[in-house]
Amino acid sequence: MKDNLDNKINNLKNYLLEKERVTIAFSGGVDSSFLLKFANEILKKENVLGVFVNTKLQNEAEKERVYKLAKDNEFNLEVIDLDPFELKEFKENSKERCYYCKSFIFESILKLANSKGFYTVLDGTNYDDINEYRPGVRALKEMKIESPLRDFKFTKKDIRKSSKALGLFTAEIESSPCLATRVPYGIEITPMVLSKVDKCEVFLRVRGYKGLRVRAHENLARIELKTEDIEKFILNDRESTVEFFKRMGFDFVTLDLAGYQKGSFDNLDGDNEDGQ
Repeated sequence: MKDNLDNKINNLKNYLLEKERVTIAFSGGVDSSFLLKFANEILKKENVLGVFVNTKLQNEAEKERVYKLAKDNEFNLEVIDLDPFELKEFKENSKERCYYCKSFIFESILKLANSKGFYTVLDGTNYDDINEYRPGVRALKEMKIESPLRDFKFTKKDIRKSSKALGLFTAEIESSPCLATRVPYGIEITPMVLSKVDKCEVFLRVRGYKGLRVRAHENLARIELKTEDIEKFILNDRESTVEFFKRMGFDFVTLDLAGYQKGSFDNLDGDNEDGQ
């Protein structure tokens, strides 16, 4: 019998009731926002702890969204300030980067959760994620982090539909993986390059482009846009973009004619990490 959304919702409800008290790693994205909101609907507020890990890997708009969601929905939110650049393995940026980063982040979440008596820690990994290259998932398994949206087969489509029913504006937002995914493996990640990428992506978004990435190949910026936006970009925004990107410190600016590709660095050898 094919799973339907009502069954998934009921399974998630029963799971939460059985757990009684939970901590949820909260990023302000589609998945974790739904999970945190739903848990607050099912359990009393004092039984749900949201934890946001504040790093240089999120842009300011994402951070503002976290605080807005917490305020609007009266979430019980704790904030941890962390610096992944303390990790040599993160800065070196191998294909295992996400494993080391997730281990670092969730070690802090677990420590905080346990100190407050919330011993079950959940994350927002969904069912679609099982088909992607995600070394960070291995870290979550090792640390016994639970992923009920994945386990109860919630797809991204399910989560968006359920989020809309709960009145969450995140039902319509784009996916936003961390800024480190904009740097090819093997090239050292620095706060400066992530800041440059962030400012360049903001520049394009305020001009109406969605579903975009700016990939930083050292002194070259490679822009990925939706294929239907390429003509508009060339006609209207090419010159101003080149000028701005060079002002940000890139020597060369290119447009990828293949368009936006999820996980384009990983796809070089057939893999895909974290919805890059």
